[in-house]
Amino acid sequence: MRQDQIRYNNTPVQVDRLGDDTFCVHLPGKDVRIQYKPDNEGADHWLDLDSDHETEETKALGEQLGELLKK
Repeated sequence: MRQDQIRYNNTPVQVDRLGDDTFCVHLPGKDVRIQYKPDNEGADHWLDLDSDHETEETKALGEQLGELLKK
C-alpha cells in the first residue's frame, strides 16, 4: 500500500492507495474509499465503494486524486 497526500478544502489529507485505481481518503472524522472508473465514452467517474455511486464529494476528491494516477 502506498501513502500519499492531497489537498481537500484547502486542508492536506492522507491517502492510502489500495490498488491501481482504488483509494482510501482519510478525511477529518471519516474515511472515504473511492474507485476511479472511466466510462466507455472517456468520462471519469469516482465511485464511493460503500454506496457504488458517484457523489459531489467523491467527484471533488477524484479531481485531486487524478494527479496521483498520473504518477
